[in-house]
Formats: sequence, structure tokens, C-alpha cells
Amino acid sequence: MNHFLELLDQLFYSLGVYHYQKGVDPLKIQEQELFYGAALAQIVEHGEAVHIYKRPDQNSVYVINQKSVLMLKYRTNARAPWRFQLSEREEDAIRAELVRGKDFFLGLVCANHTICVLGAEELKKIIDFEVLGDKWISVNSGHNRSLWVAGPAGEMSTSIRHNDFPRKLFTL
Repeated sequence: MNHFLELLDQLFYSLGVYHYQKGVDPLKIQEQELFYGAALAQIVEHGEAVHIYKRPDQNSVYVINQKSVLMLKYRTNARAPWRFQLSEREEDAIRAELVRGKDFFLGLVCANHTICVLGAEELKKIIDFEVLGDKWISVNSGHNRSLWVAGPAGEMSTSIRHNDFPRKLFTL
């Protein structure tokens, strides 16, 4: 039975079905899969034909209809504000996408409350990718209110609507 599970594990890993981690049962649903799955389900259920594939070299980066790139991050705290820290690897990936000029979006899954989506221009308003230092994004929301987003370069002057995700991915 152990040999079978090892073979199954190798097959899943080679297909990119999940990201294998030592000591993690490959047949159980991982926390990140629940949150990323919620975002991907909203994209699929948006009502337009959609083709999604995961970038094999990046954990949470997806290509939508071969033109838009979506990076997902999640926070589990039940209440706002949600603070998202960008790792160096994520920062490098975002910088590379901005240079490529593809339609890039960052989807911030705020627990089971909402998904905040930021386009490239919105990201540039709150994060200066040329400056060294901490890169973070804070999303705040009141009861039935739009989302207010800030980063190390300042606060956005306009709010993000809850229904911007996934609509924004399809209105280019």
C-alpha cells in the first residue's frame, strides 16, 4: 500500500495537482487549496468560457484565457483588516509580470469574507517596486462597504468593490 501511495504521490506531483510537502498527507485538502479554490470557482462560475492553467514554476500564479495573469494570496483572520506580506519571490514575480506588460492581477482572498482584486496600475499606486524594503498590502472593510487598500507607498484614493472579482479579469 505504501508503494502505491508513493506512486500516486509522484503522479499527482508531476501533474501539478497539488504541491507536495514532506510530512503533509497528499490526499488531504490543504488550507491554501480551499482559499485558492474559492477564487478559481468564482472565475469559472462567472458565466464566460474560461481556460485556466497554473504556472508550474509558481505556487499561486494562474493564467486566465491565455492573456491575464492572476496571483493569489490569502489570509485566514475572520475580520478586517487583512494584511498581506509579499515574499521576495512573490515581489520578483510581480515585477517580472509588470515588465512583460501582460494583464496582471493580484487576488487577495480575505478569509471567507471577500476577494480583493488589484490590477497592475492599482498595485503601482500602493507599492513602489523599485524601492527596497517591506512590501505589504492592507485590505480593510466595514459591514457591507467597499474595500480600502493601502501599501507602503500609500493608500488608494478610490475603493475596490466586492464584485470587482472576478469581473475585472474579463473586462480588459
